[in-house]
Amino acid sequence: MEFKKYRQFGQTVLVLAIAVALTACGSNKSSSSSSGNYINGYTNGYVNPYINSNDSGYLADNFQYRNVTITNGNSYKAFLKKALGVCDRAANSGGIYNCDSWLSSYFRIIVQAQSTISNQLRAVFMVYPQINNYGWYGYQLPSWNQFFMGTLGFPVPQEIGAVRNPLAVDMTVSLINNSQGFEARSYGAADTLANRSLIQVQVLTGKILDNQIPVLLHFEGQQFASGTLYRCNQSNCQ
Repeated sequence: MEFKKYRQFGQTVLVLAIAVALTACGSNKSSSSSSGNYINGYTNGYVNPYINSNDSGYLADNFQYRNVTITNGNSYKAFLKKALGVCDRAANSGGIYNCDSWLSSYFRIIVQAQSTISNQLRAVFMVYPQINNYGWYGYQLPSWNQFFMGTLGFPVPQEIGAVRNPLAVDMTVSLINNSQGFEARSYGAADTLANRSLIQVQVLTGKILDNQIPVLLHFEGQQFASGTLYRCNQSNCQ
């Protein structure tokens, strides 16, 4: 009888925890931005004001201009989880908070370069989920071990990392392919899970100020996207 009583108590607590988690998930949608609101002043010197006619912005995405394609789903999910922090933030994640639901997400990259700085550029990555018939439904729940340790009052350390969407990183540029192209490299933001993970923007043939640049995107040594960067009228591509 005592065991049955404790089991019923545990089930009740679990139901309450799930309800709280679902409520918290629903409240997150008010903080989500539409793709039209993503491009807002990142760092002075790269955007706003537009510096001069020789400073360049480049744009590629998979929903408006359709000039980039996700080529590796697993690497893309790792990038979304670690570098942007938009999914798989709990031991059990479902719906909009599961990285699998972001495989068909809207993805955009903006590359900003100053004509006076040849060894550095800024890349801005942003994603926006496609909403299915279930809308913003999603949940994030701890593992059973985390749940019961928490109910007993023990601290449960979790490595979650910050959300960075959009993610803007300053990248160091080097020439590659017998100086026919270039590669920009950076680690993720310091407060994310990608703070020691390499992000690469690779151009095998092309240079800044070209009107079109073929590009390969890598995360942790794995290519996750390919496409063509088109030059914008302004460095922030607004």
